[in-house]
Amino acid sequence: EELAEREKIEQKLQIAKKQAEEANRSKTTFLATASHDLRQPLNAARLFLGSLAGPEIGAENAHYISRIGSSLDALDDLLSVLLNISQLDSGGIIPRFCHFHLQELLDRVVPEYVHSGLERGLRVRMVPTSHIVYCDPRLLETILRNFLSNAIRYTREGGVLIGCRLQEDRLVIQVIDSGIGIKENQLDGIFEEFIQVHEDSSIGGRGIGLGLSIVQRISNLLD
Repeated sequence: EELAEREKIEQKLQIAKKQAEEANRSKTTFLATASHDLRQPLNAARLFLGSLAGPEIGAENAHYISRIGSSLDALDDLLSVLLNISQLDSGGIIPRFCHFHLQELLDRVVPEYVHSGLERGLRVRMVPTSHIVYCDPRLLETILRNFLSNAIRYTREGGVLIGCRLQEDRLVIQVIDSGIGIKENQLDGIFEEFIQVHEDSSIGGRGIGLGLSIVQRISNLLD
């Protein structure tokens, strides 16, 4: 009787697992389709917005057009983030590991944030490295961009430093900033979806609380 009951439980678990996997695949397919379909009117809106822009529209209208453009960009970013999370959860993203010079990746990514920092009066510096790493450069770039954008977003004055330290057989990449910081009792929650721990309303350009959630998923994927 115990064996028969155990078999029934195992069958129910297998059915539940299969249903969960199918639901996950359906969610990924839906998000991919929805993301594609929603981007079409977004692109059309950008075109219409571009046709409105011009020197004759005046400063006030130019300001409104700029705000609308920023809102469209934010919506596009949100669609991309939701799709990325869905693909990571469903196993739809497979890392492609290879050896590459880390400096080549930093040279491609960091200058963009040096410029962003200058616009906010911040100094963004990079310590050069000669190390070769074994990783997926595309996914590692996503992680670095999240950390750098957060560092600049939540730093009022001072700057941001990105560099590397060799620890045994691994290279630790560090993004260090002079920003507002995170309370120790909030550290465990920063990688959860839609969690934003800072309470400073004077900090502009708040994100949507999904960047670090993606970082954690990618880090697990890359081990």
